[in-house]
Order: sequence, then structure tokens, then C-alpha cells
Amino acid sequence: MATQINEPADTIRDSVKSLPKEELSLLYAQYVARFLSDNSRIWVTGSIMIPFGLSGFALAAAMRDPTFWRLFPVAVVSTAIILIWNWIADHHRAFQDRSMAWIVGIEKLLIERSGAAYPSFVKVNAPPLSVRVVRWSLVVIVALAWIIILLAWPG
Repeated sequence: MATQINEPADTIRDSVKSLPKEELSLLYAQYVARFLSDNSRIWVTGSIMIPFGLSGFALAAAMRDPTFWRLFPVAVVSTAIILIWNWIADHHRAFQDRSMAWIVGIEKLLIERSGAAYPSFVKVNAPPLSVRVVRWSLVVIVALAWIIILLAWPG
């Protein structure tokens, strides 16, 4: 993750060197706002699509006569909703990464202009258990749960 942000950030820093501090401040504010907006989109999309994707399990439990052919479409739609949500979240995360590259690039330039070195402790690293891993775990768990239900439940 650090190289995914820092390499483009260095390129961005070099491309905006000629801009005055006021314009850099405006750019910085715009990219921080974009970053926060994309983060909000990730959570709003998840808050809508995850419950819809998981509601298939409640529907399966409420069926009077669950057969394979009644559960199969529910399983497909449920898993598809979770997969689509994961795809959307990945795209919003990519937008966030681009905004973060601009933020880091502008920070590096402003710090260099002040005469200080960019602190080595400032790194954009992925946490050990990234959100991406958690999202894909949810996809796998939902798919496996449906496989188990389809194979074991219908009579």
C-alpha cells in the first residue's frame, strides 16, 4: 500500500511544484473532501447492500417448503448482491487511493518548501487486517453458507 500511494505522490509533487501555496491549499482541501466523500460512499453502499445480500438467509428460513430449486435463485441473488457491493467498494477504495496520493504529494511539497524533510514516520500503510480482506471474507462466508444450505437443507 505504501508504494501504491508514495510513488504516484512523488510524481504529483513534481507536477505541482510551480503552483503557489494558495492554489496548493485549495487542491489539498479538494482532495481531502474527495477522500472523505469516497469513504462515505463505501459505508453508505455497504449499509444498503449488505443487509439486502444477507436477507436471503432470512427468506430461506421463512420458506414453508424449501427445496433446492426454490433456494437456488435466492442464493444466487444473495451472493451476487454481496459480490456487486464488494466490486463497488473496491472502486471507491481506488478513488480514495488516488485522492490520498494527491494529499501525500501536496504534503510532501509543502513540507519541502518549508525547508524540512518529509518525516520518515509518515507512511500510508495498510493495516495488518485490511478492510479488503474483511470484505472478501464476507463474500466467501456468504457463498460457502449458501453452498452448505443448498447441499444440506432441502429435502
